[in-house]
Amino acid sequence: SQLDSSLDTLGTSPYGAAYYLSTLLTAHIAGVEKLFWYPSCVGILSPISGDTMLSRTFYAMSAFHILQENTPLEVENDGNVVVEGNWDHYEDNSMVLSAKSEDNQQFSILISNLSGNITNIRLILNNLPFDNNDSLKVTKSIISNQHTYYTEEETIIGNSNIIIDDPDCPLPGVLFYQIEKIVQTSFSNLNKNDLKINSPAHDYLYLSNLPKTTKKITLLTISGLEAASFSPRKTINISSLPSGVYNLKIFTENGLITKKVVIVR
Repeated sequence: SQLDSSLDTLGTSPYGAAYYLSTLLTAHIAGVEKLFWYPSCVGILSPISGDTMLSRTFYAMSAFHILQENTPLEVENDGNVVVEGNWDHYEDNSMVLSAKSEDNQQFSILISNLSGNITNIRLILNNLPFDNNDSLKVTKSIISNQHTYYTEEETIIGNSNIIIDDPDCPLPGVLFYQIEKIVQTSFSNLNKNDLKINSPAHDYLYLSNLPKTTKKITLLTISGLEAASFSPRKTINISSLPSGVYNLKIFTENGLITKKVVIVR
């Protein structure tokens, strides 16, 4: 097997990220109810500092989790290119999972490009609930030889049919697209400057002037991964989170407030 001599470095490689993600997508498509995973494939413990260095495989699994959390309804696609019934050969394996949110305002496309010759891709999205009065945020995350997990964003004009061309699909590697409608907030009802937070913060985050219409509070890492989620509250325990820069998102009935938060230890 190709994997026998490379298990120590598999989790840190783009091939490992695509391999494990393709395995997960195969189980998902096959309707497997439980899949047991060995955690050593997703992170490496540094013997010097004791810190866990998150690997490419970790971020591939996290992308799958984000897709499930934000867009739980699977959407049919015809993008899978696989060799069926032959686990020991990987001539062709490019797998796609697409999904949408319950309110049809967010869409996700997760691509595991393990092997073959696909380096140019075209995403054709039809029957979308958008028009040219809408603004859409397209977030593209890349796992490749050059990037452990790199994210870039652009804003495009809405349309019921969208085509996205990407001539640089990593092989092997993973691409994760997130498309969502940008909600225009009425700042007469919601002003992000009214919200006050203590930053840098240590063990607790204190929120002053939190809107009464707040529905959920989340903290995201700078790579876009959800670090923690809370019900509406003015005091948040962040003692379990490592040092770093986070995006605080306040979801309200009137819109979204985003603030930068620095956590120090």
